[in-house]
Amino acid sequence: MAEPGHADAGTGRGRGALTPAAIVQAALAVADTAGLGAVTMRRLGADLGVDPMAIYRHFHGKDDLLDAIVDRALAGVVQPAPTDGDWLARLREVMQRFRAALVGHPGVAALAAARIRSGENGLAGIESLLAVLRGAGFGEAEAVRACQALLCYTIGFVTIEAPLGAAGLDYEALPASRFPNTVALADRLSRLGAPDEFEPGLDLLLRGLAAERPAEQAPARPDPVA
Repeated sequence: MAEPGHADAGTGRGRGALTPAAIVQAALAVADTAGLGAVTMRRLGADLGVDPMAIYRHFHGKDDLLDAIVDRALAGVVQPAPTDGDWLARLREVMQRFRAALVGHPGVAALAAARIRSGENGLAGIESLLAVLRGAGFGEAEAVRACQALLCYTIGFVTIEAPLGAAGLDYEALPASRFPNTVALADRLSRLGAPDEFEPGLDLLLRGLAAERPAEQAPARPDPVA
């Protein structure tokens, strides 16, 4: 049996194993399997084999922990800034990284919009976006607005992508007299959040940015994604 206050060598559990990284990893695992509502200090203490109060030595409270969970989920975004290809291709790559980082953590994705600026990884992703946009010639206000539009689209897409396949609204059953366009587009609307719809939607945004780029620097518009 492990001595009190030391981690068990076979399980990695115990006070000696308690680190901020271990707490965040355990919290992220709970969020992924049981939802954010299940992330409590009591639950984490039980999973980590420690007194729940020990967690407060590393995090001031649940809000502080949630910031850390989001930043841990965004770790995959932090890579060397893309430099190959044109600026549109570089933007696409950064947004693909954001989606890939969040899609495995659908419960956390809903928090990302409000907490993406709370940690190193989220800030590094924003820095990559702004670097590409400013390097492409966008002014300060336009670069920030473009960054906002891309992040809102990507984070929002992930939040509706995760529940795909669950029972949803039957658009065709709606009264056509009141919702004529919704009923007419029922087949397409039923695919809201389908994984293969991410790239076409992103391409719409990128084409819009290409049109808004300062005319003297504007390249040819990108070809639509098939």
